[in-house]
Parts: sequence; C-alpha cells; structure tokens
Amino acid sequence: MAGSQTILATSNIPVILNQRLNRTKKHCPRRVNMNNLTYVKCTNRQKNCFVPIKFCLLNTRSINKKELILKDFTVENDIDIFAVTETWLRHDNTFSVAEVCPKGYYFHHIPRKNSRGGGVGVLLKKSIRIKTQSQRKFISFEYIDVTMECSNSRTRMVIIYRPPSSKTNQLTNSQFFDEFCNLMEQLIILPGNLLIAGDFNYYVDNSTNPDTIKFNKILESFNLQQHVNGPTHKKGHTLDLIITRIGDRLVTNIEIHDPMCAEIQYRKLRNINMDSFNEDLGKSNFSSDSELPTIIDQYEKTLEETLQKHAPLKRRTITLRPSAPWYNEEIGKAKRHRRRLERRWRASRLCIDKEIYIKQCQIVNDMIKEAKTTYYSSAISNNKYNQKVLFDTVDKLLHRKPEKCYPTTSSKTELVNNFGDFFSNKIAVLRSDLANISTYDSQLRPAELLTQCVEFRVFQTVTEQEVENIVDANGKRCCELDPIPATILKGCKKTLLPTFTNIINKSLETGCMPVQLKEAMLKPKLKKSNLEFEEHSNFRPISNLKFLSKIIEKAVATQLMEHLVNNNLEEPLQSAYKRFHSAETALLKVQNDILIATDNQKCVVLLLLDMSAAFDTVDHEILLERMSKRFGIKDKVLEWFQSYLQNRTQTVMIDGVKSAAKDLNWGVPQGSVLGPI
Repeated sequence: MAGSQTILATSNIPVILNQRLNRTKKHCPRRVNMNNLTYVKCTNRQKNCFVPIKFCLLNTRSINKKELILKDFTVENDIDIFAVTETWLRHDNTFSVAEVCPKGYYFHHIPRKNSRGGGVGVLLKKSIRIKTQSQRKFISFEYIDVTMECSNSRTRMVIIYRPPSSKTNQLTNSQFFDEFCNLMEQLIILPGNLLIAGDFNYYVDNSTNPDTIKFNKILESFNLQQHVNGPTHKKGHTLDLIITRIGDRLVTNIEIHDPMCAEIQYRKLRNINMDSFNEDLGKSNFSSDSELPTIIDQYEKTLEETLQKHAPLKRRTITLRPSAPWYNEEIGKAKRHRRRLERRWRASRLCIDKEIYIKQCQIVNDMIKEAKTTYYSSAISNNKYNQKVLFDTVDKLLHRKPEKCYPTTSSKTELVNNFGDFFSNKIAVLRSDLANISTYDSQLRPAELLTQCVEFRVFQTVTEQEVENIVDANGKRCCELDPIPATILKGCKKTLLPTFTNIINKSLETGCMPVQLKEAMLKPKLKKSNLEFEEHSNFRPISNLKFLSKIIEKAVATQLMEHLVNNNLEEPLQSAYKRFHSAETALLKVQNDILIATDNQKCVVLLLLDMSAAFDTVDHEILLERMSKRFGIKDKVLEWFQSYLQNRTQTVMIDGVKSAAKDLNWGVPQGSVLGPI
C-alpha cells in the first residue's frame, strides 16, 4: 500500500511599499550620507493556509469480504481519496460497492472485462466531484481516467493497474512501455495538475533492473517524478507508485469542505399527548361561513400553532459519524490497543512488534465482523413479524437505498433552482417540438358523446363518514408543505372531520380548487443508480401534494369514476392506474391477441411507444374539451376541473432548501389522485 498526503497551499505575493524618508544625521563617522538611502517597509508575509488532502493507494486483491476493513480504515484515517487496484469486482457487484462506502463517500470503478481479477476503482468523499473521461483501450494495463474540478483548479487523476508480464497473459514489457507512452503523450499536454497512481509491478527500488531503468527514463522524458520511496509490497519492493509533474503543486487552490458537525431542526413528536392536542384543536373556531381560501389559511395557521405549542421546533448541533449501530466499546478498546501497537512497531522496527501488531489487526477485524453479524441477526430475528422493520433492516443491510447524489453546485440554493429550471424548460422544449411536427385540426377534435349518458353537472355533497373513509384510506406519507405531519393529522381526524367535510363541500359547490393547494413539491431522483448524477437529464421529478389536496381529489375521483362506470365511458384497454388492473393484465392481453392472430395464420406487428413526459405535456384546452364533449362533464364540475388545472406551481426541495416557484402551464399534476384518471 502506498499513501500520500498532499498539502494545499495558497500564499499572497509579498508587497513592498516604498517610502523615501528625509532622514538626516549630523554626525556620521563613516562619512555616509544617509539621505541617499531609501527606506523600504515590507508587509508581513501571511502564513500559508494549508489544507491537507489524504490520498491512499492500495492493491486489495479483491474487495469482496474486505469491505468492512476498508470502510473502517477509510473512516479512522479520514481518507479523502482512496485509489484501489485489483478490485476483482464485476459490473453486478452492487452489494460490495455499497458496502465499502462509508457515509459521505461514493465509489467509482471499472471492472476487468471478459476475465476474472483486475479492476481499478476510486473511493472519494462526496465533497470531491469527478468527471469520467473517455477511455482508450489498452491491452497491457487497466486504468481509470477522471478529472476533479474544484474552485479554479483542475486535476487529472489516472489510476493504473499493470498485470505482471507472463506467457499466460501474453503481455510484454515493451508493449506496456509503448502504450504507457501513448497515454502520457495524451495527458502531458493537458492544462492543470496531473496525478498518476497505481500498481505498476516494477521494482523501482532496484535501480539496476533494466525495466526499472527504462521506466524511469520514460518518466524523465515526460518531465514526471515518482514520489514513493519505501516498500509497498510484503516482500520489500516498491510496486505502487504516485507520479506527478516535476515541480507540480498537486492540488493547488482546491478547497475541500468536510464538515464534521451539522445543525439540525427537530420536533419531539413522540412526546405529544394526543388527547391534549385534540382538546386544543377543538377549542379553535374554524368559521364555516368564510370564503374557502380564508378557511384554508385559518386551518393551516391553527395546526402550525398547535404543533408548535405541543412539540416546539428545536435546533441542535450534532457530530456527523458513519452509521454503525453494531459498534461497541469493546471494539473501540481493541482499536485503541491496535494503534498503540502500531506506534510501538513503527518506533522500534522489530519483527516481533510487527507480528504482534498484525495479530491485533486480525483480532479487530474479527470483532467487527462478529459484532455486525450478531446485530443484524438479532434485528431480523426480533422483527420477523414486523414487516416494515424487517424490510427496512434488509434494505439497509443490502444497501438497496443508496445515498442521494446530485450535480455539483456552489450551494443548495443554486442546486434546487437549476433543477427547477431544467424540469420547467424540458416541458417547454417538448411542447415546442410537438407544435412543430403536428397540427391540431378539427378532424382530431374529440367526438361527441358516443352513447346517451347522464351529464355530470354538479357534485354530490359528501358526508363526514365518506370523508373519514377517505382519510383512513390515504397513506401516512406527508408532504413538506403540510402544516403538521400526516401521522399526527390522522390522530386528529375525529376533531378535524367537520373542517375537512366543510372544505371539501365548499370546493365542490363553488367549482374552485383553493390556490393554497395547487403547489406541488418536487424531489429529484436518479432514474437508475448507475447513471451519471452530474447530468440533470438522468433525474426524474417525484411530486408530492398536501394532505388536504389529496382528500379533496379523492372525493372528486370517487364521483368521477362512478359517472364513468355507470355510463360505460371507461377505456376498456387501459390497464395502468385502474382498479383490478396492472402491467400483468396488459401483458396477458397482448400475449393473448398475438396467440390468436398466429393461430389464424396472420402476421403480427407489435408497436411499442414510450411517451416522454406524457403527463407533463397534456394540453389543458384539449383535455377540458374532451371531458366536456366525450364524457359529458359540464357546468360546476367542469369549472372545478378548470380551476384544478390552472394556476398551478411547483417547487423543488432538497435537504430543506426550496427553489423559486415555477408556473405549470401544461400537464396534470404528478403525485395527484386525479392525474392518472
């Protein structure tokens, strides 16, 4: 293993201030006229501000079954960049990749293709963002080529693994030298800093070795220097190398921010006495005669004040540590003893001290494995009848929920606004493209009612029992826009049922959806875990609405579906978002039609279409016209849907930071009850 700690330094150019002073001296024994001299005043040179970056290079000879050891080493030594050779990973080793990453880190690797072994990777803190460069194909070595950009500095980092030359792999030294020179010719002309590290499998400590001599000449010809002087192999040779340009300040002007503490806001929701909470809500006077927006404002303000009274918002500074619930004091004592033995060995350099240290390392590793196994076995056994806890434990153990990564920005505010602009502009571009390639004429207008049906002109008044059923059926998932969490809200349903019922009925009677309930909260989610998280196009918006909005929509959806079913207006071939239907019913229908056609000796053509942002590009005018003419929706009901669709906004929220609101001129709200219908 080779390690290097690179120092970041920034220093001011010394400034000399010149002032000519009229100094006179009456008696000068040296016969020197002091008036001919200039007095020079120098500013105090500021001390360099050093910011260390810890870089580690290790040949793991398989990461599998060593994830805990590597993770523990990374956290204990606060490694910023951990380069790994011979990972022995495959593309589908997602568990090992997730297991080796401590909290606040991510792992990028390139496995060997078409054979076992090999592979290179790099484990980095999330504060260090990289951009993968295009890979040239070389036969004699494997490598990762990335660019790290931070502030005004750019560093090109290349991690290399060269397998030893042998008759089995048919690799030769001359082949490596030629290919390595080709790579250096490409890299050496690039601006910025250059860092090359890896396992080259040359004994560079043996200055008489012909291969070492040739390798050193190549480095010299490209103005490169090798920094590792001590042994990196158990047999005492130097195989793992760290190479930079001669005189290169490796990571100049990069600022690494790794906050160990964070301020959090929280409420002690479990300490809320629900009887007292409901009693205070019952004392509130929700006026049923006011305008609907006024009632909504009063409702939200009352809930916020009551929540603040029973569970006030508190702030606390916490230390950020990797999550390790299985960690215990015995492991801590063993690790402290290991560090003492390591210091003793490094001071004495005795073989017996080294053996004792290595033995203690193995003891610590075994204790960590045993503690983790015992913890998760107990958690699974104790919660075998609690499905939620059981699945959460298994998901955590298998790392099915990877940490969220977002594009690099200078602040969270910039990040959320960039996402807000992207999601909004994406729909505008799609709408523009649709307008350029198609025309909407009278032939495409929705047909009149195909069947005689009762027109849907007014909503029926909902009862408290119906509203209670809707609240019970609604999940406990809350939205950040809600005045109180959904779990607390459901505990107050008996107290709030009259208010819920009044709000819903006023909305249906007036044909108006309150403007306070038209804001959607978006959270960007990576479409697939292996996609590049620096690209906004690889994220999809996950939308969420207020609890009150959902129960109003559910009341409308119930009456709308009753109208569609009673008048046979449902789409018979639709399987998505339809009760008792799913992707399985769609596949069965397609398969059955294909089998019938082939049995009748007919040709079959299957056309599959995936509409990009289908929900977001719906034209409101066309939708309302179709609802009126095709489905018989008129008067107050149509007014309500028009109010529901218009003047909507959406904001992006990440880690409590909100973007500026964006108007939604098209589409139906995602995350809503009515959207799929």
